[in-house]
Amino acid sequence: MTMPASSMPAAAVPAGVSRRARVRAVAFDLLVCAGIQAGAGALAVLVFVLQTDGGARDLSTTTATTGWAIALAAVPAWLGLLGHSSALLAGTLGQRSAGLEVEGASARRVVRLAVHPLSALGWLWLALVAALATIPGLPLLLTAAGLLVISGGVVSAVMLLRDPNALPLHDRLAGTRLVAR
Repeated sequence: MTMPASSMPAAAVPAGVSRRARVRAVAFDLLVCAGIQAGAGALAVLVFVLQTDGGARDLSTTTATTGWAIALAAVPAWLGLLGHSSALLAGTLGQRSAGLEVEGASARRVVRLAVHPLSALGWLWLALVAALATIPGLPLLLTAAGLLVISGGVVSAVMLLRDPNALPLHDRLAGTRLVAR
């Protein structure tokens, strides 16, 4: 069920969204990220081993680049999965597994993800890629965005510790709210 943003309360989350459910959802999403990263790392190592005959030959630049590309693709793949599930299923896989969903229009749920503390990994990944591509100024801007998202997450965590029914900053910015299904 979704609500128009204009009818959403500005300062309260409905009762029933426990800290435990929130933590379980974030932990699940981070475990999915770790699993994707482990799979990408294993695939990169497999490429290295196969392309060097088990280490008998030196690693070519092409093979090294391919391995790095595979390893670096894990974070955007994970964020794509989170964005897809947020837009279509009204929550990330972690939120759905914890019995939660995000109320708000599909586009607002994606905006929520972009400013959610979990997205800091994506902003920092973009900063790394921009630095590797030697795009002047962009890595600093993207790093600042990542740090801003992390700062918002800290503020939201403090708000939720003080009042479990508080609406976190990412929900306030996106016009969404997390509810129990």
